[in-house]
Amino acid sequence: MRGLVFAGLLLGSVISGAPGRAEPAPTDPQLSIAATPEVIARRQEIDAYALGLLAYEWGYPLVLVERVIRIYTAPDASCGPTSYYVPLNRIGWAREPATADSREIETPNNDTTYLGAVLKLDEPFVLSVPDTHDRYYVVDVFDMWHELEHYVGRRTTGTKAGLFVIVPPNWQGAMLPGATRLDVTTDKVFLWGRLRVPPGDDMAAIHNLQDEFRVVPLSAYGKPDSDAAATLPALPAIAGNPLGFFEQLGAVLRANAIKPATRRCSGNSRASG
Repeated sequence: MRGLVFAGLLLGSVISGAPGRAEPAPTDPQLSIAATPEVIARRQEIDAYALGLLAYEWGYPLVLVERVIRIYTAPDASCGPTSYYVPLNRIGWAREPATADSREIETPNNDTTYLGAVLKLDEPFVLSVPDTHDRYYVVDVFDMWHELEHYVGRRTTGTKAGLFVIVPPNWQGAMLPGATRLDVTTDKVFLWGRLRVPPGDDMAAIHNLQDEFRVVPLSAYGKPDSDAAATLPALPAIAGNPLGFFEQLGAVLRANAIKPATRRCSGNSRASG
């Protein structure tokens, strides 16, 4: 009996291992296309489109923020009491809570006043915040890629008076004694904040509190205020230029560090030209 079983197993293995009728391997039609000049040109066009799309998705936050900060630092006569637009290297406050007619932000709160500031960090800047006596406030520190790098306010640093030094990349020097160091990864930052204003609050007192939030270059801290004007260079004009976005991307990349985590994307963007 054992012999019959063994023989059956052996026969089965021989049959299963016997060469059968071979099925032809499927072919990839793309591999059979002749490499004519037209086909090569079309392939290059497809590759360029894919790389351009990747570059757009990767660089869009940077270009958008660089556009927005040029709007925020150019206040004009149309700015009302809910606007926080202010020239470069200064703090701007909305003097009234936002209303349904406010256009500075798409989804505003109506129980806070907003703060805005764009700092060009040729050197560190000192952010001074007052004691708000437990009143909620926040000052967010965004880099030019619209990534939140630091959060100053009730949830993290409390509501007592404090000094925070915003330090640009690769800076070396003496720090301000007693201040908290905030290292950032780009040479410009956007501060965006809010201050709680419950209905019926005394707005004169709110304005006094707002005025105690200050930014000043580290080298000028403790010295008389300077009104030295500072502006941002204009971005390349893109009206009527279908590739204008990429010209602006090239311009802002020269002024902003690339995030280490996205260096591979930047390499692909260079390949796209």
